[in-house]
Amino acid sequence: MIHFRIISVGKAKDAWIESGFSHYSNLLAKYANLEDIYVKAEKVYDEARREQVLAREQENITSRLEKENLLIVLDAAGKQFSSEKLAEYFNEKCVQGQSRFDLVIGSALGLSDEIKKRGDLLLSLSKLTFPHELTRLIMAEQLYRAMSILQGSKYHK
Repeated sequence: MIHFRIISVGKAKDAWIESGFSHYSNLLAKYANLEDIYVKAEKVYDEARREQVLAREQENITSRLEKENLLIVLDAAGKQFSSEKLAEYFNEKCVQGQSRFDLVIGSALGLSDEIKKRGDLLLSLSKLTFPHELTRLIMAEQLYRAMSILQGSKYHK
C-alpha cells in the first residue's frame, strides 16, 4: 500500500482546515495511508533572522524525513502538474518500486535551499500563493484525487 507523509511546519489554527484535512485523510484511507507530521514553526521577529529561522526549521524537517521515502518538496518555483499527471507520477514511482513519499510544506517563510535541493521533486500546486496551512489541505485533497484517478473512481469526473 502507498504511504504518504505530509510534513508541515506549524499547526493549522483554523478548525475548518483541520476538518477538511481529516475528511480527505479518511477518504484516502481506502487507497493509501496518510501520516500527518508537524514540526515546530520558529518565531520570526525581523527579516535579519530569516536565514537562521529557516535553518532551524530545516533541522526540524530533516530529523523527520525517512531516507527510503521519495521526497517531494512543495515550492512555488516547482513543477506544476495536472491532477492526472500527478496520478501518473505516483503510479510510475510505484511501478518502479517506490511506494513511500514524504511531502514537505514549509512555513510562511518557505523552505531552506538545502531542503529544496534535497527533494526528488520540487512541486508547485499553483502560481498563486496559498497560506501553508491551506496548502496542507489542498495537498491532502490532491492525494485523494490522484489515488481516485488511478483506481478509476467517479470522484475526478
